[in-house]
Amino acid sequence: NLLYQDKTYEVRLRMRNSVSRRGFTLIELLVVIAIIAVLVALLLPAVQQAREAARRAQCKNNLKQFGIAMQTYHDTANCFPKMVIGPAIEGAAGDGWRSYSAHAMLLPYVDQQPLSESVAALINANRRSQGDPPNDAETLLPEIRTGRISGFLCPSDSIGAVNGPTNYAVCMGSASGWVNDAARSNGICTRATRVGIRDITDGTSNTILMSEIITSGQGGAPGSAADLAVPRNGQTITSDPNLAWPNDASLTQAQVETWATACASLLTNGTQVGGPWYVGQPGRTAFNTLITPNFNRPNCSFHCPGCNYDGSGLFGARSKHTGGVTVLRADGSTTFLAENVSWTVYQSLGNRFDGGDIGTVLD
Repeated sequence: NLLYQDKTYEVRLRMRNSVSRRGFTLIELLVVIAIIAVLVALLLPAVQQAREAARRAQCKNNLKQFGIAMQTYHDTANCFPKMVIGPAIEGAAGDGWRSYSAHAMLLPYVDQQPLSESVAALINANRRSQGDPPNDAETLLPEIRTGRISGFLCPSDSIGAVNGPTNYAVCMGSASGWVNDAARSNGICTRATRVGIRDITDGTSNTILMSEIITSGQGGAPGSAADLAVPRNGQTITSDPNLAWPNDASLTQAQVETWATACASLLTNGTQVGGPWYVGQPGRTAFNTLITPNFNRPNCSFHCPGCNYDGSGLFGARSKHTGGVTVLRADGSTTFLAENVSWTVYQSLGNRFDGGDIGTVLD
């Protein structure tokens, strides 16, 4: 009887050890893998959204720093910086196409004092910003061409092959570009005029001062955000906006969209957008409100073949944030502007003195 009990115990022990050593079956393994895959699929979008929210917050903070810099500059100069300003060699006003940008004027106020002093020395020595080697800034101060200033870059953008990139541009208003005279220069940062808070009769909280842009040179697929940021050479379009209309106030949404559609089928002009940050030109460091944020047709420049950005064009505010762009108002505050904003309202947001009723779109 004792022997029988021992045998029974030994059999049970072997069965228990056999069960404890049994591995997962193939079906059980596949079920576990499927559960893990479902969990990853559920968590990944949330992680991506959290990361994008952080990037968007950093981008907004960058624009806030520009806002502080703009207000400090205004306190010093009693006006905001022009879109372009520079050495006397570029003319009495220092506003030639190889002159310096508003960004260059803001360097002392964005914690870039040493670089500001270097740029100021070049301006005082009548050195152009680019295109005049070996005496231009790009040659004499190569770090401004190759270096990157973190506060000038949106972390959501994939910076392309752009020298001295920036994702933030000053607003020229709803006028078409470079050659506008004082009467047509309705934005805050233009070539023709110096604008102070007193000149923003629509109110500083109702007028855009800066916005995001996407840098070119990223090689995006046709129709992608990176591709649309690359300007087309609209010189072949007969209705050059600067020649056809004596006053940009007469432009209509239909006409602008006609140009944009025509430009979409044209070749690119190869000029950078979003850089160099030290060059004051439309597209490079300035935008207009003729096309709405994240517009579904490309930027377009109506300058002569092989020329630089010294003509009219459609230079849009763009970002890789879903649904719109972050903008800086003239009062120093920032807000997210939806890409489906009305074209008419958007023109008023860029125009500092049109008296348009924009409601609460920037609240």
